[in-house]
Amino acid sequence: MADNSPDDHNIVQLPDGRLMGYARYGDPNGRPLLAIHGTPGSRIMMQPADQFARQNKIMLIAPDRPGYGLSTACPD
Repeated sequence: MADNSPDDHNIVQLPDGRLMGYARYGDPNGRPLLAIHGTPGSRIMMQPADQFARQNKIMLIAPDRPGYGLSTACPD
């Protein structure tokens, strides 16, 4: 059976060394859509849209803003 749980604990290292957390919700093979949350907030705010995105063949990519969630704060 396939794992249908959201992919919500991803981290990528940016060129300046900081970390950026992001989540992917919806259809992993769907059309990508960048989902930017407000402040304050984090990538987890998009989790309620997971089922809708799956049904509509959308892959939501929700990054954490600098200093929120899994993302390193911007020094400036």
